[in-house]
Amino acid sequence: MYEGSTAILKMLHVYLEGEPMDENEYRCRITEYDPEREYMYMTLEEGDLTGISLDAEYDCRICEEDVSCQGSVRERYFDKEGSRLVFSVENGFYKNNLN
Repeated sequence: MYEGSTAILKMLHVYLEGEPMDENEYRCRITEYDPEREYMYMTLEEGDLTGISLDAEYDCRICEEDVSCQGSVRERYFDKEGSRLVFSVENGFYKNNLN
């Protein structure tokens, strides 16, 4: 459904008290979407994988589809494909408003 699309991750808030807010945006390529589990598997294209927190909520904007969602990163790791993320979608997708 979203495979091959570009996604931009931006931190909305952190869950842990005292953890700094990250203002960076992270550009990813969606490699797989599992609609049953609502997981997106991504490869990080821009940014440092270690900068992505497992204890934060992110906005995920899917550029080609003009939709967004919110959720959290469940896993982050390196493999032969590069820097990888497992993103858990919370409360589905919504259309971006163009105002």
